[in-house]
Amino acid sequence: MCFPFLLVLAVSKPFVASCNPLNPWPDFSMHVIVIPGPGQHFFYPLNDRPRVVTVFAGKLKVKFEEEDEFQIGAMGLFRVEKGKSCLVTNMLYRDVPIQIVHVGGGRN
Repeated sequence: MCFPFLLVLAVSKPFVASCNPLNPWPDFSMHVIVIPGPGQHFFYPLNDRPRVVTVFAGKLKVKFEEEDEFQIGAMGLFRVEKGKSCLVTNMLYRDVPIQIVHVGGGRN
């Protein structure tokens, strides 16, 4: 079966670790950030697209406004809806890399 719309995509570890966004398609972008331990990252609200976040290693506390805090571990995934913000906290003493995928609307 042939999928002509697929693109072979390979990036190096130094590129991924540089936190530069990668835009392989118009309505899709991704980048990796590292949350130092202990540390936090705030996801500001975006009105044009949701984000999907994958925790590569470690463990994070995730807190959305007006919702209960929850913990998520390695290879866990959560979605930040359009117009929503959240705070993620790394309580460990080692870095926690996460991948952020923007779906729809491209990346400005």
